[in-house]
Amino acid sequence: MKEQTLSREELYNLVWSTPFTALAKKYAISDSGLRKICIKMDVPLPTTSHWVKVKYNKAVKIIELSKNQKVDNEVTLFLREESDPGIKGLPSPFMALMQEIIAKEGNNLKVPERLTNPCDLIIRTKKSISEDRPDYSTHLVRASYGELNIEVSQDNIGRALRFMDTFIKVMESRGHQIYNEDRFTYLQIQGEKIRIRCSEKLNRSTNLDKSTYSEYSFSPSGILVFSAVIEWHTISWKDGTSSLEEQLPKIIGKLEIKGEELRKETLERELYWAKQRKKDNRKKLKEKRKQKEYADFLYLFKEFNRWREAEIIREFINIKEMVAIRNNNLTEKMKKQFLWARSKADWYDPLISSKDKLLGLYDEDALPSLKDFKKEDNDNYNWSFYSEDYNPFKKSFYNRR
Repeated sequence: MKEQTLSREELYNLVWSTPFTALAKKYAISDSGLRKICIKMDVPLPTTSHWVKVKYNKAVKIIELSKNQKVDNEVTLFLREESDPGIKGLPSPFMALMQEIIAKEGNNLKVPERLTNPCDLIIRTKKSISEDRPDYSTHLVRASYGELNIEVSQDNIGRALRFMDTFIKVMESRGHQIYNEDRFTYLQIQGEKIRIRCSEKLNRSTNLDKSTYSEYSFSPSGILVFSAVIEWHTISWKDGTSSLEEQLPKIIGKLEIKGEELRKETLERELYWAKQRKKDNRKKLKEKRKQKEYADFLYLFKEFNRWREAEIIREFINIKEMVAIRNNNLTEKMKKQFLWARSKADWYDPLISSKDKLLGLYDEDALPSLKDFKKEDNDNYNWSFYSEDYNPFKKSFYNRR
């Protein structure tokens, strides 16, 4: 594919003169990939309604290109060839992303013949893996825990380190992160963790010596393998018709697409559980309101019963007083007892709730049960209150005819 280098101003003129769908057919890049480049270079983008207005010859508003010296001033794009089948339609998301990676990263994707200016992870891993002795059964060496997950033969140490150094630098330049945690190496894309590993494939052969413990023997094959564990599934790339180094754009594209898929799934899960929590909260709130409604009604019912019972007491005292007057035996002592009874009714009545000198304000929890007063041997209470000569509610209290 032919290269075409555009300045920031030329890119600005291009995206404001031609829709992205048409540019994606002209250049080996997806419209989303081209948008990302424009955003990175601080090039303003037209909206979808812009092209509708242009189509019907309506007035449009064009955003001027700002002067920004902190962004890249040039970008290299690849023109599609006439024989490119993708020219008949848009490429797949994976192919479009891979083309964008090639167009954007360029020479950064080439693994050098020598390790130059390695990153800190590579420096530490190189020191650790160089000091390791080959494993007895596999003849491979590995870095100590806490360093990059690399396990290769001594002949492939340099190649594995150069590949991983190039991979790390490209991924970090694209906004991703690589780090070690709990004996594993992780690639973080949009907050999603993908476990990665660089190893060497082993040749397995049947062990002819029956006296040995193992049925098979293993030896390094020289074939490098890069693997990624994504949601318990392993995706691997290895040397074949093309070397592992030549597959770097494919590896990066696949990992970024998987990272976006994982992020989308995470957001969907978070949205689902947010809805579930909201639903549960509504259910709990409804239940809480229901319980409060029950409690309020119970309180109302108790208040009603107190009022009704207080009214019954008053009515009862009135009748007792009327009987005493009719029988002409109303004494001063009885008057005091009736007055006492009415004051207790006012104390018990929730509409009055008068304060009693001895009992204070009405307290349901402090009110003893009537059955407790039948325990005549209980010294904790003054039973004279309910004695025959004091209780106005006993029939024997009145001297009826």
